[in-house]
Amino acid sequence: MKKMELVRVKQGTASTRRFSSGNTLPLTQLPFGMASFAPQTASNRGNWFYHPDDRCLEGIRLTHQPSPWIGDYGGLILMPQSGVPETEPARRWSGSRPEEQVLRPDYLRAGFLRSGAVFELTPVQRGAAFRVRFPEDGRRAYLSVMPVGGDFVCAWDPDRRVLRGSTSHCPPAGRRASGCTLSWRFPGKSFPVRVFPARAGTIWPWPGGSWKGGWPSPTSARSRPPKTSG
Repeated sequence: MKKMELVRVKQGTASTRRFSSGNTLPLTQLPFGMASFAPQTASNRGNWFYHPDDRCLEGIRLTHQPSPWIGDYGGLILMPQSGVPETEPARRWSGSRPEEQVLRPDYLRAGFLRSGAVFELTPVQRGAAFRVRFPEDGRRAYLSVMPVGGDFVCAWDPDRRVLRGSTSHCPPAGRRASGCTLSWRFPGKSFPVRVFPARAGTIWPWPGGSWKGGWPSPTSARSRPPKTSG
């Protein structure tokens, strides 16, 4: 067994505002990395948006939250959907089996029962490389990129096959405002893009089968999504 497999990132995550078991998040992130990723299971809990006993997912969240008492900034949600895509958490959530999820510092894998999709991610210094697989069941598949809060704008560059944008999501008023920019590169087949209102997010049709994308940093341009068995 590799030492990385001994790391239990869910330790301390069974916390709520009224009872702390550690107030941690199951982060997938490089050491001293600039971006972290974690499942979001219930946004109605505010900064306690993940609980290991939840059997649902509202997406995979890009987060910079060091503590629920400090809050998050520059947050975004990635979520595979099919059929009719939704942006509101109460309408888009999907069932998920936590016992089948893989949450490690170097690798994240989660299944979305509603769409049948499997989302995989491995971190790089300033982001991540990810892969999504959808079932061939005839339903139209989508990848949704949605804000956690604040303003969110983005644009698709069809020539360079890059989605670029920014979010002004920051902690509550009275604290220093922050945000982040994004740049995702999608190799392979082309596909159309639909841009929704700024606060709703961006949803575009998936070309079918599996797809790879990434948010690479200049020092990790050769990063690749993880290999899986089966």
